[in-house]
Amino acid sequence: MSINCVSPINLAGKAVSLSKTDQRLSVDEARQAILDNLNPVAGHETITLDEAICGRVAAMPVHAISNIPRHDLSAMDGFALAHNDLPLVDQFDVIGESAAGKPFPGSVTKGQAVRIFTGAILPEGTDTVVIQEDCDLCQAQMSIKKEAWPSMGHCVRKTGLDVAKQEVIVAAGTRLGPGHLALCLAASQTSLEVWARPKITIYASGDELQHPGKDLPYGHIYDSTSLPLMTMARHWGCLASNGPIMRDNPADIAAKIKNASGSDLLITIGGASVGDHDHMHDVLLKLGYQPTFWKINMRPGKPLMFATHQTLPPILALPGNPVSALVCAMLFLRSAIDKIGGVGQPYQPIFFDGILAHDLPAGSPREDYMRAIMQPSELGIEIIPFATQDSSMLNIFAKSTCLLVRPAGDPPCLAGERVKFLPIV
Repeated sequence: MSINCVSPINLAGKAVSLSKTDQRLSVDEARQAILDNLNPVAGHETITLDEAICGRVAAMPVHAISNIPRHDLSAMDGFALAHNDLPLVDQFDVIGESAAGKPFPGSVTKGQAVRIFTGAILPEGTDTVVIQEDCDLCQAQMSIKKEAWPSMGHCVRKTGLDVAKQEVIVAAGTRLGPGHLALCLAASQTSLEVWARPKITIYASGDELQHPGKDLPYGHIYDSTSLPLMTMARHWGCLASNGPIMRDNPADIAAKIKNASGSDLLITIGGASVGDHDHMHDVLLKLGYQPTFWKINMRPGKPLMFATHQTLPPILALPGNPVSALVCAMLFLRSAIDKIGGVGQPYQPIFFDGILAHDLPAGSPREDYMRAIMQPSELGIEIIPFATQDSSMLNIFAKSTCLLVRPAGDPPCLAGERVKFLPIV
């Protein structure tokens, strides 16, 4: 495969010609190019809130059917009264109590108060709660310490304080979490319209690969990447499955891609570089795929490729080294799943500031995602990168808790300098 051949590239929906020797896309540019060339592909379905909604994506705005809270409620234990009575009354007659689920049945007039508890409805005729610590109670007579007179509406949660009736409580395109479920239940919703979960097929590729558990011939290795990727993809909200291993044979690669035509996105692992046994790029071109990009300015993960087709599913071709594939999944696959799954604002990595634990030499010409450990220190989060960063070393990746992110061409860094890191979650 000649490294000087020209392949069609599609950035933000526009086809251009880009030589393999041209400047490669940055990580951010590659992620945006993927998002620009994907659309939500699945239909809608209605689910009840007692189903597993966490991780699903709202397809329509969700409106509150009622106010939250529905009534004025007390925020503290104390006494409910009318604020206008405070300058006029020295002692209040306590005529009953209001508790959560057991509201006071009558109304309150001048000089009267009701013992009230947190979460209880304010009785008719009251607008203020005096906390019990600021009151003296003798039998059924309550007086307020002069220095503790409350302001109007003190310790009252007004009707609709949290949510007003018909307010949008979940925007369309929101990936739902436990907080959204709790809010919908509190607002009287019993069902939601959500996007159907997108279907993803994952293919590991390589003549050297064997499924774990089978006999391992000399020169072969176990496929250690497709199952972790499937687990990650499912966690991010899609229906992911692993296909049979692709062999280093153009006909086999083409057949397996066609067999997954019912998927919304294909993920391949390996075969997308420039070696004699890397056939993915040429096979995709022969099938009519249009590469959006091929190879990016990133370490690990340079041989990343993304391509689209008029009738077949889009393909995200990950590097073959296990660590490279898993890091690329964190940075690109999660965002792609969000986009095809209907999320309004697909995932963008959020980087944090840390403190470098030891000196580092000048960085790579590519943006570098170094495996590292993060731990608390007196000065903040300390980042300890591993000395060895080989992209085939799963042992180091498994021990890592974050990725230390270095810009392309980063100069030498000294211990104690501020660095960016991305937690591995």
